[in-house]
Amino acid sequence: MTDPVVAPSSPSNLAILWEELKRRTSRPAGELVFWSYFLAGIVILGGFGILLEAGRAGLAAEADRDWSNLYTAMLTYSPAIAGPALLQMLYEAKQNRRVTAFVVIAGTITAALVIALFIFGAFWGGYAWTVAALACVGAAWLWWVANADNANLHDEPDAPLGGSPTAPLSGGYGNFKV
Repeated sequence: MTDPVVAPSSPSNLAILWEELKRRTSRPAGELVFWSYFLAGIVILGGFGILLEAGRAGLAAEADRDWSNLYTAMLTYSPAIAGPALLQMLYEAKQNRRVTAFVVIAGTITAALVIALFIFGAFWGGYAWTVAALACVGAAWLWWVANADNANLHDEPDAPLGGSPTAPLSGGYGNFKV
């Protein structure tokens, strides 16, 4: 009688995806260029509508304060930032089917969440505001993950050909024979 062949244990697809998302989340953390683009482009300029409406509501007299425009700005920020980030991951040069599946799921959740918040937000009260704020943070994180490997946003881009192009060549041609 022979023992059945047992395949070596391999990590699950979810574990592999989780590791990839963790890698993409932590990789650019120390990159100044990445942070400057993220803060200036995604948070400040991308979130300008949120900042504008928060300022308008905050500066208005108590009786004239209207928070509904801020809520709408928060809901429109999420798909505007998450959508292009998800499409960017979908069209990456190096395809990863697990990441593609994540993109489909994250895009579906983003769309369903924003639609539900637009339709039912008035009935959910403070919960709707909390979920809208979390959707904004989630959208910014999706942008972060999508651009983690973007060499243009790294302080020192990878040099695929090696060291400095002005350095002298190593090796010699003394043993070369014709």
